[in-house]
Amino acid sequence: MIVYVRHNTRRKKEFRLLTTIEKEGNTLFTYKKAAVKESESFLLSLLDKYRYLSGANFPFRVLKPEETSQGIKFHYLNAKSLDALLYEAIQSRSKTRVLQVFLDYREILDRIPTETTTLGNGEFEEYFGKEKNGGSFECLRIGCLDLTLENIFQDGKDYCLMDYEWTFEFPIPKNYVIYRSLLLAYSKYFPNRLNEILPFEEVAKEFGINSGEKELYLNFEWVFQNRTHKNVLPFNEYVSAHEPFLQSRYNFPTLADKHDQVAARLEKEIAEKLQLMEKNNALQKEVQEAAGEIDRIHASVSWRITGPVRRARVIAHRFFMLGRKFRTASLLLLVSSQKFRKRCRESGLLESIRHSVNFVGKNMASPGEAMSAILAEERNLELYQQWIATNESLDPEKIQAEIENFAYKPKISVIVPVYNVKLKLLNECIRSVTSQYYDNWELCIYDDASTESNTKKCLRKWSSYGDERIKVRFGRSNMHISGASNEALKMATGEFVALLDNDDVLAKHALFESVKLLNEREEADFIYSDEDKLDLKGRRCNPFFKPDWSIDLFLSAMYTCHLGIFRKAVIDRIGGFRKGYEGSQDYDLVLRVIKEVDERNILHIPKILYHWRMLETSTALNSPAKMYAYEAAVAALNDYLRRNGIAGEAVHDSSLGFYRIKYRIKGNPLVSIIIPFKDKPGILKKCLESILQKTGYGNYEILLVNNQSRKRETLEYLEEIKNNGKTRILAYDHEFNFSSINNHAARKANGDYLIFLNNDTEVIDGNWLENMLQHAQRKEVGAVGALLLYPDDTIQHAGIVVGLGGTAGHVHHGISVEDPEYAGVMRVARNYSAVTGACLMVKKDLFFRVNGFDEKDFSIAFNDVDLCLKLRELGYLIVYTPYAKLYHHESVSRGYDMEMAESNPERYEKFTEEQNRLREKWAHVIMHDPYYNPNLPR
Repeated sequence: MIVYVRHNTRRKKEFRLLTTIEKEGNTLFTYKKAAVKESESFLLSLLDKYRYLSGANFPFRVLKPEETSQGIKFHYLNAKSLDALLYEAIQSRSKTRVLQVFLDYREILDRIPTETTTLGNGEFEEYFGKEKNGGSFECLRIGCLDLTLENIFQDGKDYCLMDYEWTFEFPIPKNYVIYRSLLLAYSKYFPNRLNEILPFEEVAKEFGINSGEKELYLNFEWVFQNRTHKNVLPFNEYVSAHEPFLQSRYNFPTLADKHDQVAARLEKEIAEKLQLMEKNNALQKEVQEAAGEIDRIHASVSWRITGPVRRARVIAHRFFMLGRKFRTASLLLLVSSQKFRKRCRESGLLESIRHSVNFVGKNMASPGEAMSAILAEERNLELYQQWIATNESLDPEKIQAEIENFAYKPKISVIVPVYNVKLKLLNECIRSVTSQYYDNWELCIYDDASTESNTKKCLRKWSSYGDERIKVRFGRSNMHISGASNEALKMATGEFVALLDNDDVLAKHALFESVKLLNEREEADFIYSDEDKLDLKGRRCNPFFKPDWSIDLFLSAMYTCHLGIFRKAVIDRIGGFRKGYEGSQDYDLVLRVIKEVDERNILHIPKILYHWRMLETSTALNSPAKMYAYEAAVAALNDYLRRNGIAGEAVHDSSLGFYRIKYRIKGNPLVSIIIPFKDKPGILKKCLESILQKTGYGNYEILLVNNQSRKRETLEYLEEIKNNGKTRILAYDHEFNFSSINNHAARKANGDYLIFLNNDTEVIDGNWLENMLQHAQRKEVGAVGALLLYPDDTIQHAGIVVGLGGTAGHVHHGISVEDPEYAGVMRVARNYSAVTGACLMVKKDLFFRVNGFDEKDFSIAFNDVDLCLKLRELGYLIVYTPYAKLYHHESVSRGYDMEMAESNPERYEKFTEEQNRLREKWAHVIMHDPYYNPNLPR
């Protein structure tokens, strides 16, 4: 079974290898395979390189290859690399520990025999170019370029070299190998502030590398990349792109990946898909039968007569779930069963039902819509139960065996503040902890001066059972949830803290899954999981399948929520919970946590591990129940902005529980709007006039790029608008190539920011430009996309998911913008892996840093996705904002893809080629888009 694949498509064919990790029985093996026929000889050279290294008295172990019919096979090395040790040292923020890793690395290289020689060697020059000064260098006799921190593993008391495909039988300057490894490390760990802990110049000086050598070694590296890779930047741009600790690497090959994490996810996906395939037919039949039965019941006379009586209370609560279509104050009156009963006494049952239905009719499209929505929710509930049965088959024996094999078994302190909770719910909450598969936990319960004696009696009973892991303290005065949570924290002795509300429930495998992840990623500081809710009957419903860490979504909503597990040292460092933020105390906590930790240490478990109770007084069921919580959330967000020196303001969004950050625009930068077109003057006119008449932000220019227009009406329209003061007309007299056309215009643009805009778009919201600019100006943002609607107000674009549909697809495509189920997530800013080039903003200098759109490989399709993924590779965020809203008459200019297949087979073939090229180039991203939950359909 293949559990991991890595393929560097940027290499030239003769060097292109495919790396896989494969499971054979219970053993993992690493394979290197020829990705194309041309690279077979390079693959087989690994055997010769191993023999050369083994026979050259190499001072430490080299991973032994074995030739098989599938390729070259290695035993999987389960050890820590020097790079992993460096990462741990960075997390400790200890300059001494970081320096020690580099000193250990130097000590390892010092073991390799050296000789002082010149570099006037034909073989050396073939790969690294000429050394023009003719000086002598201390060179490694064994010329292995792969002696980097990422490839040297600490295997017990010895070291092992994992990768050695770039091994040469001629000397290579020792300082070049060192400088190359340092460059990779500082580029990679720029977000971790490695340079702030230990400046690059200090390390270079420690290794005896002077400024003159740096340029020489960069030149060696540039020649090497040109020899082995395609599409390498010119040298001056290459140097700029690889400036250590300022930019992530751009053209270096991928040297290390998160093997274990990817392998675990792939194994899970494969197992789930096999189960789904086996059960699919039976489930479909069950769904059809259930839907038919519901329809028959709904059509029956008895349903119409007795249904309202049996379901009056359930209907009321369902109305709560459709709250966005109701007026909150009136809804609260309707849901009160006491008032409903009073009306029944005064007016009779039928009149009361008629009154309720009329109320619904005033607040929804029709009374029938309410019943349809309720029935649809019932079907969803049944479907979710089937999903649970298919995806959550737990094997206790297997889980216990895994726990026994854990190398790392940290104690987890479960924090539960308690106040006047119903005994049944409190008992279920506590029992969900005591029944955990993973048993190295402690339960820290603090009673916040409950006035209900039964609550305290229940807690004393649990405390009397003699389980030392259950700790209970009773407060004398009510401190509210923040104060009570801090008191519970004082009792915690675990390395990690889990937050649990006193009426909610943990899944039995919640702590097991968390510790399982910690064994793979011990450096984690904050872990969150997917969640669902328990309705008033205790049934699981409303699953929330979350994306991996998305800062912009988090600033729009407290989406990480439950289950949340935190490293206690971090919680202690920030001082725990803050009073005055009750109702949003968890949100405020995480907003302070993320300032203290590296984003790569915020991990997501895509499994339902927490069940959130829906009560009439909780926000899980009744959003307006705790309005103070939403005010506290806005206050916490504004505190976050102030702490981080971000100019802007947090405000409520149109839906409760969602927020908007209004970033303040710095200065008055010029924005260049680039619109390619070919004829169709009516479409172009609508687009242009909507910009000129509606756009509120004034400092922009419009570059119309004429791609071989021939019609007289087009030429007349261009003559008419050429002197409007905002518009320049550029000619592109070549065959259609979307990437080339836009790159050509970008080079002519005067603005600091570029917007690539289709000619078949139309501005709706006059603030569209400034709302995109708010995000584009942020230093961490690479590209910004807009909300694009079809003329019927259904969604054309609200973000792109890589892997959706096999390549890349528009999420929420075709859904009404007013849909109550999805409106929340569509109406807030969030991160995606890509946004559409039909309306995309990017900084001009950043656009050219990644070589703009790829004119060769993506001339007509997927150029926008490729651009965004190049920016993501450099560590930049892609932001979707719904506050820039336009109509998009999609493909009016180019034609739909299937229509293109009939009308222009040659272009459609090109489209298919580019689709396959995207799959090949970005296979590792397509396999798992971090902004899309793996439980959702692809």
